[in-house]
Amino acid sequence: MNKYQPSQVQWSIYDFDDNEIDTTTLADGDYTVMQPMPNDREQYYTSDKTVTVADGRIDVRACQEAVADFLNNSGDWHLFIEAALQGPEPNTITFSLGS
Repeated sequence: MNKYQPSQVQWSIYDFDDNEIDTTTLADGDYTVMQPMPNDREQYYTSDKTVTVADGRIDVRACQEAVADFLNNSGDWHLFIEAALQGPEPNTITFSLGS
């Protein structure tokens, strides 16, 4: 069983409605999640979870699922999503996580 569930991951960027937020920093499209590893910021965990941005809106639940996947596979424990950013490669997304 996974230690972290998506419901434990907290969205702490700003207000959102209907499980989506407006984003002006990410173009519409499907993004592969690449998170820097906690002990080596040059290494990335690439999740099989994807996040879709459509009409400038991002699905918060998909982000929570991706972060829970990362936490369960990396040993990280930061449960708060503080930013969603363009990832290190084209069509990737990364999250700034905090506690």
